Amino acid sequence: MVDRARVGVESRLTSRVLAILAVAAVAAAAVVVGLAVGVVVRSDAEETGAASGDRFDSGALHVRTRVLPSVHSFGEPIVAEVDVRVDTSIIDPDRVRLNLDFDPYERTDVPSVQRAVSGKNLLLTYRYSLRCLGEGCDPSGALGAVDFPTGRVRFYYLADPTGRGGFSAVDWPDVTVTGRVAAPAVTGVEWRAEQETLAPVTYRSGPRLTAILLLLLAVALAGAAAALAWMTWGRRRETAIVSEAAPRTPLQIVLEAARAAALNGDLPLRRRALESVARELGDIGLVELAVDARTLAWSPADATSADVDDLARRSEVAAEGAS
Repeated sequence: MVDRARVGVESRLTSRVLAILAVAAVAAAAVVVGLAVGVVVRSDAEETGAASGDRFDSGALHVRTRVLPSVHSFGEPIVAEVDVRVDTSIIDPDRVRLNLDFDPYERTDVPSVQRAVSGKNLLLTYRYSLRCLGEGCDPSGALGAVDFPTGRVRFYYLADPTGRGGFSAVDWPDVTVTGRVAAPAVTGVEWRAEQETLAPVTYRSGPRLTAILLLLLAVALAGAAAALAWMTWGRRRETAIVSEAAPRTPLQIVLEAARAAALNGDLPLRRRALESVARELGDIGLVELAVDARTLAWSPADATSADVDDLARRSEVAAEGAS
């Protein structure tokens, strides 16, 4: 009986040892297969990277970005700048290309490029005029923060006979959009009120008396208008004076619209009218006046009628001198 028990225990121990050895063998095989696959994938990746030519030499090309201003009011024009420093002994400066996206902002002008040479280094400065008046760049977002998508700078090496090049990422700093209404102006304002808390309605004169007076006034005005029309059309003119007015220029049209918008007190209409004046001034080459008009349109302080008249007078004088 003792021998049989001892044999049973030894048999169970042997089975457990064999099971442990089998598990260890399977794990070792999995590790070996994983290492082999990793080596193959890494080799393929190295071959693919060498074939595509996506290389970057930090000493040969350097990218720097900035946004002016980085904190601005909603609707205010901004400028995004990209500095690309190129070692002309390594990289072909005429084949540097930028692929940028400023969503949700839109470009308002043709991008400009400035070149500055210092020895073998060439500094390319790209300027983009931007503005956003839609969703995605309003202060109601996450603290008014806007993050431009990452762009790319494509370049090509001079000494590469295959014509392959590389690219560098273009990362942008954070941009913050602020509202045009200060927070204290809306803090603590009671936007709703219950009917029970309102004072009773009072009238200086009764509704019936007011209606009768307005009706009599309307009849009097209608009679005066009819009499004036009879006098105007019934009078015979001895001589007819025909004046041919010279056609108005597009600048005169937008300036007249800006003057009218400055008088009616509609702030959005006034901003749009001044923006139209800025675009028209830019089209006829009056760049400084265009900048003044755009600054007046989107300044935090409301443009007065006197400001618009002064801009209109200066624009008319400059336009006459340019013609």
